[in-house]
Amino acid sequence: MAESAGGAAAIEDVFPLTGLQEGMFAEYQAYLDDMSGTSTVPPYNEQFVCTLEGRLDPVLFEGAWNDLATRHPMLRTAFTAAPGKGLVQVVLVSRPISFAFADILGCADIEKFWMVRAYDERRKVFDLARDTLVRVCLLRTGEARYRLIVTFHHLIADAWCGPVLVADLMAIYAKAIGHDDPLSPPPRSRFSDFSRSQAKQRGAANAAFWLDYLDGMDELA
Repeated sequence: MAESAGGAAAIEDVFPLTGLQEGMFAEYQAYLDDMSGTSTVPPYNEQFVCTLEGRLDPVLFEGAWNDLATRHPMLRTAFTAAPGKGLVQVVLVSRPISFAFADILGCADIEKFWMVRAYDERRKVFDLARDTLVRVCLLRTGEARYRLIVTFHHLIADAWCGPVLVADLMAIYAKAIGHDDPLSPPPRSRFSDFSRSQAKQRGAANAAFWLDYLDGMDELA
């Protein structure tokens, strides 16, 4: 069952995983089942780090991230097993982004601090059913300079999504601070439409083909 930090959450949509997502989910769960004492980075924990120049309001910036999640359903998605349906992805009506801010201007070694923080964030596992699958960490490193660390699970986004999400985020934040930057029109297609379309094509013939093709293989690639 998909939950928010405060308990059961209102659901906007439920749909199946794509075949690629099922593979990611299985590999991630296998890692979690066998992670005793490991300090490695979990598979599919993705991250990007960048420097932001200029005065920034952390409260408004956090709000911009949550508005971004309202605009893009995948940022509000959880993954779980539903009785009689198998694995599903559940889009919640509301799911606040995990956001942390710290002023490290007085830190003795700012470079080391943010690098360690970035590694720790990427090494931290996601609970795919309960956790928000995006973690944002904003560090103030100068009078008007910030280091932004964004860690997310590959189940909800890939590199192709990055430019779209960043452009929308910047436009949302610009509007919050009184600028009039145009926001692109909402996406015309939804990932749920693609997933449902793919699910319709995954019948017995499709399964038979792959079972024959992979016959004799007993390990994950």
